[in-house]
Amino acid sequence: MMLGRRAFMMTGAAAAVDVGAGDGAAWAAELPIRYPEPNIKVLDPRFQKYMLGNAAIERIAGGCRFTEGPVWFGDGRYLLWSDIPNDRILKWEEETGAVSVFRRPSHYANGNTRDRQGRLLTCEMDAQRLTRTAYDGTITVLADRFSCEQIQPAVAQERLRHWLDHHFHTVQQRE
Repeated sequence: MMLGRRAFMMTGAAAAVDVGAGDGAAWAAELPIRYPEPNIKVLDPRFQKYMLGNAAIERIAGGCRFTEGPVWFGDGRYLLWSDIPNDRILKWEEETGAVSVFRRPSHYANGNTRDRQGRLLTCEMDAQRLTRTAYDGTITVLADRFSCEQIQPAVAQERLRHWLDHHFHTVQQRE
């Protein structure tokens, strides 16, 4: 039986899908990209206008249980994010695609950003503190107490919400 080019390609694609079936098959990098991306779902119709029909999801890492706090370092061309239950911060390098552990233990880091000098700022749930990581890896504790009391996550969140609400209303009054 002779297969044409199209039939050969379709058979190969079907075999690849069958081999990749099972856990995480929708994320297999070998599969061709389909547009619109079937894994992007709009739950609220008001957000439909923000969906890009030619955007695709690309999985860059696996083995994480719950991730949060992605922060992009454009100057170093890498991405950091927290894998909270595994108590680590991971690093993905754009040029090589390599994923490595940036920090372990991370003290269950659940939020990352950068300061104006480009250093990493991290909220650490376990240590109940805010830290700054310099480019040389030096970690400095920026806050671990508020009004002479150790920071508690729920209390800190409520105080931050109060502070943000107050400043939001102040800005509104100026406008």
